[in-house]
Amino acid sequence: MRLARDVPAIRARMGENVAVACGVMSQALAERDGRAADDLEIRIVVAALLAAWSEAIITWVAEQPHQDLADLLDRTPGLLSANFSDRPAG
Repeated sequence: MRLARDVPAIRARMGENVAVACGVMSQALAERDGRAADDLEIRIVVAALLAAWSEAIITWVAEQPHQDLADLLDRTPGLLSANFSDRPAG
């Protein structure tokens, strides 16, 4: 993970993998909700979650390797929800 953080080519490849994961997760969420996988709301939610997980992993590698990564990743959706659910749109 340190290499992925520090080497631009590896980080770019990880970005490509995230794009694939985004498509798979969007499809699964869309099927669950009876919506199209290219629905903007679906894509934004999935992209936000994947970006948050990515940032959590990068932070874990750089600053918090003593923490349990699985616990950190499990907490990530709640962090997103807690910081955006009670704020007015706009």
